[in-house]
Amino acid sequence: MHIAMFTNNYRPFVGGVPISIDSFANEFRERGHQVTIFAPEYKKTTEDEENIFRVPSLKMIKYGNSCLPIPLSGLSNLKKEFAKLNIDIVHCHHPFFLGRVGQKLGHKYNIPIVYTYHTRYKEYCHHLPIGIDKFCEAALDKIVENFCNNSDLVFAPTQGMTNYLFSIGVNTQIKVIPTGIDLSHYDQIEINDYQSQLQATNDDILLFVSRLSAEKNIDFLLKSLEPVLNSKEKLKLLIVGDGPEKENLIELSVELGVKNQVEFLGKKNREELIKLYKLSDIFVFSSLSETQGMVITEALAGKTPVVALNGTGVKDIIIDGKDGYLLAPDDKRGFANKVTKLLNDRDLLDEMSLNALEKANQYSIQNLAQDMLKYYHSLCNFRANYQPEFAAGQR
Repeated sequence: MHIAMFTNNYRPFVGGVPISIDSFANEFRERGHQVTIFAPEYKKTTEDEENIFRVPSLKMIKYGNSCLPIPLSGLSNLKKEFAKLNIDIVHCHHPFFLGRVGQKLGHKYNIPIVYTYHTRYKEYCHHLPIGIDKFCEAALDKIVENFCNNSDLVFAPTQGMTNYLFSIGVNTQIKVIPTGIDLSHYDQIEINDYQSQLQATNDDILLFVSRLSAEKNIDFLLKSLEPVLNSKEKLKLLIVGDGPEKENLIELSVELGVKNQVEFLGKKNREELIKLYKLSDIFVFSSLSETQGMVITEALAGKTPVVALNGTGVKDIIIDGKDGYLLAPDDKRGFANKVTKLLNDRDLLDEMSLNALEKANQYSIQNLAQDMLKYYHSLCNFRANYQPEFAAGQR
C-alpha cells in the first residue's frame, strides 16, 4: 500500500503532529508499506529527506520563537508528482493549506481520504481581540466540520474529541486512534548518571513538558506547587519546552520564592525526554486544551504517575486514583495535596507507577498502526468494489 500524508508542519519543527506522523510512517514502512510525506520547506533541512516532498513556503505565522510556514503548493510540481505515485490512501493532518490540497487530489483521483483531527484550533482564538475571537471560533468549527464531512474517515485521538466533532456537525465515521508510543525506545535508553547531570541526585522530581504558552495554564502549576516546593527542600520542578511565556514564568517563579527549585530546561531531544520521563517521580500537567495529551502517555511509558487537571484529552487517558489524579480546573490546594500525598507515600507511588506502565501498553504504536492499516484496507476495498455514478473529482 502507498500512503500519501499531507501536513502543514513537519521536521525540523518539533511538535505533536510531526511526532505522530513519524511514529505511524515508520511503523508502516517496517511492515513493508510506502509512505510519501508532503510537507513545507524550512530554512533548515533534516538529514533524512527520503520519501518527503517539500513544498515552497512563506514563514509568516508566528508560533513562539519560530515561524510556522504557509506552504505554497502552486509554486511546486506537487500535483504532477502525486499523479505519478500510484497512491492508495490520502491521509491529511490539517484541514487547510496542504491538507486541503491532499483532499482535492483524493477526490480528483477517486482515492480514499482520511483525516486526523490533531488540534482544537478554536482554543487558540482567545489570543484575538474580543468579538473577533468568537467569529474565529465559529469559522474554525465550520472549516473542520466541512473538511471532516468531505473525508471518507476521520481519526480522533480520544473519545472526548470524537464527541466534540459530532457536536459541531460532523457526520463522517470517526474512529479513535491516539498517537502511539514505541515502548522499545524506553527499554533501550538508560538513565545512568543523567540525574546527577541535572544536579538533582538526591531530589524528588516533578516534571512538566509542553510548549510554554498561555493556553497551557502553567502559572496555575507554579502557584499550586509553591507551598509544596517551599516545604520540601529536596524537591525540584523541571519544566521542559520553550515558548512566549517563558520569561513571564521565570519572573513568576522568582515572585513565588521557588526560583531555586524550578528549572527551565528548554527543548530536549527525544532521548533526553525519555530519560526525564523515566527518572521523574510525578508528571504534573495544567493544560485544559489538549486534543490528546501525548506527553501524558509518554510520561506513563516512563512509569511516571500523573497529577493533572481534569481537562479535554487528559481525562480520556488518566483514571483518577489508579495511574494518577485529576483535579478541578481551579483546585490549587487539591493539586498540591495530591502531589504531596504521592511524594509522602512511596508504596502508593510505586503502585501507581506500575499502573502507569500498564496503561502505556494500550498506546503501543505497533497495535495502533495495525488498527489504522485495517481501516485503510477497508476503505480501499470498499472503493474498489463501489464505483459511483459521478466522475472522480465532482464530489
